[in-house]
Amino acid sequence: MASIASLRRGTAWHALEELEHKSVAFDVYERMGGGYLRRAAVMLVAAPGFVFRVCQAWWRLIRRRRLPVAASVLKLLR
Repeated sequence: MASIASLRRGTAWHALEELEHKSVAFDVYERMGGGYLRRAAVMLVAAPGFVFRVCQAWWRLIRRRRLPVAASVLKLLR
């Protein structure tokens, strides 16, 4: 079984890899002519949909596991 320290190292490495991927994707976006206004407009459309899908997945999870909604919300907010 993996130790907490090895899990932390793996998580830190993964976070750095994701940052690198984000940087590369952003560089490609700018090279292809993407600018701030387009990025902002797409985020205005995409962000509410993303939040909706996350809430939908959370709702399905607590229903599937028969978790009490109020307790789940309180745990999420802590």
